[in-house]
Amino acid sequence: MNYNEYLFFSKKLIQDENNPEVNIRTSISRAYNYVFLHVREKHRNHPDSNFRNGRGDHKEAVEFLKRLEYSRLASTLFSLTDRRNLAEYDLKVDFKKVKALEYIDDAQDFIKKIDNENIKKRRVKKKNRFGGKI
Repeated sequence: MNYNEYLFFSKKLIQDENNPEVNIRTSISRAYNYVFLHVREKHRNHPDSNFRNGRGDHKEAVEFLKRLEYSRLASTLFSLTDRRNLAEYDLKVDFKKVKALEYIDDAQDFIKKIDNENIKKRRVKKKNRFGGKI
């Protein structure tokens, strides 16, 4: 399966005229999966990544961006994760269609930004044997 299908499904869920809240919440969750899997699958073989195909990979996606000194992207991904968790687990919060539409826009914006960075090289600064940066 191609992870892009999560984005297509996310958009399809909120096209329902009735827009039950479960569709809105699921739409946000699927948009998050699209973002997360985009980072993991595109960068799993990067020399600074530690993806293991497990639950820790969600945190690793943020940490990977931090290690490469993409702090803004790491912060955005953390925010997307946090907002997805709210949609998934906090049943007291009322979710409207506009929240899902905003989330999908933010997810697509994140993907554009990370793709524009063209992450290829190691950006982690090496340390000398005394612990100082070289």
